[in-house]
Amino acid sequence: MREDWVDVAKGIAIVLVVGFHAVVFPANLGLVQDWRGFAALLDTFRMPLFFFTSGLFAAPVLRRSLRELWRTRVARLLWLFVLWSVLWFAVFYAAPPLGTSRVSQRPEELLLMLVSPNQNTWYVYALALYLLAAWGLRRLPVAVQISLAALLAVAFDVGLLDAANGAVDRMGRGFVWFLVAVHLGPGVCALAPRVRWWHPLLALGLYGGAAALVAAHGVIGAPFVRLTLAALAVLGGCALAVTLSRVAALDWLRALGRRTLGVYLLHFYVILGVCLLLAPVAAQVAAWRVFNLALPVLLTVLAVLVSLAVHRLARGLTWLWDRPRLQRRDARADLPT
Repeated sequence: MREDWVDVAKGIAIVLVVGFHAVVFPANLGLVQDWRGFAALLDTFRMPLFFFTSGLFAAPVLRRSLRELWRTRVARLLWLFVLWSVLWFAVFYAAPPLGTSRVSQRPEELLLMLVSPNQNTWYVYALALYLLAAWGLRRLPVAVQISLAALLAVAFDVGLLDAANGAVDRMGRGFVWFLVAVHLGPGVCALAPRVRWWHPLLALGLYGGAAALVAAHGVIGAPFVRLTLAALAVLGGCALAVTLSRVAALDWLRALGRRTLGVYLLHFYVILGVCLLLAPVAAQVAAWRVFNLALPVLLTVLAVLVSLAVHRLARGLTWLWDRPRLQRRDARADLPT
């Protein structure tokens, strides 16, 4: 059974993810510098909310046998991760540098994708590993499971664990929110009808104030700071999603939340394509303040719309979105759709 507010939360999360990349890649050209601080401020918001919404309805899956879990969930995720990592490599192997960032890929990065995942396809890989880890921990008390995942996140936060790969670091930080959703999801869904309009204002106000203080004092790496900010973000994001799900004019956000897989996998190509076109004139347009303020917003809208259109046109190529011959009755339960 779908919950409208969960789809809205996924819609919010994917817009923030696309918006983040609409800042990061142009910033490598010296553009959109005024947006960098804001994008960094939301670092503790985007993926915790995304992983939380991805784990909300995963509990029934984890009661299955390991063989069934692999067949109906994990194999599909791994297929998508490997396939889209190879596609990324094929597209950008010979691509020119993008400012100070290398878009092209080295062959050894493709060979090592399972230990050093692609920075742009790692999310689906993380979900596969999260499902396996949650299944392995399932017999432990819930408090112990969540505590272990929280300690793992803190270890990455403070630098005690450092994979030298940003995707692995984010995977280490995100597992706790997936696991919290698995175990506390039913309670969260039960509370959703009781959310009032002022709840997201309060929660997001607390998050924004705390994030600003952390940024001002440079203590993001202190123990439990990032974890606390992420908790406020998940709370505020869910409350906001419940409130927005009641506004008919925002049904497009709910619809977007049901189609996040295609947007996630495709939006990079749109943004990078535009950035490669801008590269020759980046030095000139960097001085255009209005252009730089508007560019991330325009890029986000363009990337979302183009990704949705391409996904719709390519739906017949089922192997792009699903493991070949996977039973369709199990196709979409643990992925953003």
